[in-house]
Amino acid sequence: MTYVIIIVVIGVIAGAVVLVVSGLRKIKAQDVNPLEARLAEFSQRGETVSLEEIEMSQPFVERVVYPLVQRIGELSSRFTPQHVLEETRNRLELAGNPGHMDASTFLALRFVAAGFLGGAMILLSALSKTWSAPIKFIIVIVFTVLGFFFPELWTY
Repeated sequence: MTYVIIIVVIGVIAGAVVLVVSGLRKIKAQDVNPLEARLAEFSQRGETVSLEEIEMSQPFVERVVYPLVQRIGELSSRFTPQHVLEETRNRLELAGNPGHMDASTFLALRFVAAGFLGGAMILLSALSKTWSAPIKFIIVIVFTVLGFFFPELWTY
């Protein structure tokens, strides 16, 4: 039974890593507004569509996830000291700017990853009947901290 839980935990971690990496690769470094690109695409076809239909034709990640992470990044940059933002920006530039993101978005990603891994471990530990409460608490804390520091690996 414990082997099943360990395999599930490893699968969740691997899935989280794949989702984060694949999601960040799709962040575009273009200056073109995706909504304008869709509008041009539909106008070339000669179709008449509403703005809502154009917006809904975009992938969920572009409509919801990217703007949400950017908002969290803007909010976190207000409370983050300037030298931390500059240091993060420099490390991202030295690492080749993985994901084509700015420093505030990268810092927000750290909190999102921590919340995701911590939340996944809360769900998995709630399903476990063999672990005691202190063990569950320690596992959740450890994976939350790992989720917070995981994006830092991209800058080294």
